[in-house]
Amino acid sequence: MIDHLRTLTPDATRAERLRARCHDQLARQRHAALEPPIQWGLEGAIVGSVCVVYLSAVMLTALQVLSAR
Repeated sequence: MIDHLRTLTPDATRAERLRARCHDQLARQRHAALEPPIQWGLEGAIVGSVCVVYLSAVMLTALQVLSAR
C-alpha cells in the first residue's frame, strides 16, 4: 500500500535557512533582554500626576467625612 511512496529526505538548504532564522531570533531576544527597561518619560509623568490628584481627592473626601462626625 505504501510501497510506491518515496522516502522523505530533509532539504539541507531549507534546514540551514530555518536554523539561521532561529539563531537570528534568539540573538534578538538576548539583545532585548540585556537592554535597560523602557523609561516612562512623558506618559509616566502624566499617569503619576493623575494618581496624585486622585489620591489627594480621596484623602480630602475622607477627611471631610471624618470631620463631619
